[in-house]
Amino acid sequence: IVAVTKPVPTISDGYTYGNEESFTALSATPTVTPTPTCKAESIDASLKTLKLKREESGNVTITVTCTDGSPAVSEQVAAKIKSGKRYISISPQSAETNVDGLAIFTITATKKTGNAKVKFEAADGLKTTVTVKVKKE
Repeated sequence: IVAVTKPVPTISDGYTYGNEESFTALSATPTVTPTPTCKAESIDASLKTLKLKREESGNVTITVTCTDGSPAVSEQVAAKIKSGKRYISISPQSAETNVDGLAIFTITATKKTGNAKVKFEAADGLKTTVTVKVKKE
């Protein structure tokens, strides 16, 4: 801030008026704090066995946790059908964990009945498996 002193005449109403001045205030540059990363220690599925009827869908939530117990944010988790490919499909094939350390996958049964196994694997090699049982009714 720069102060400029100029002689100012006094008006008869008792107020003193100066020259009109203008200035531009600069905005502060925000400081970006990077999201802390952690070493993922565990991976877990919301269920170990998913039972579906033909052409039915169900969600499996994968939780990735850090060594300190906090959620692993932005951890890439891939889903792969290890057996029973003709019984199910998975969407998405890969998902990133959210702020709660969760990645959600939808498993859809085909018209055929049988058992399938799905392996979920985090980028650092942690794995968990879910068995899917597709029944007629």
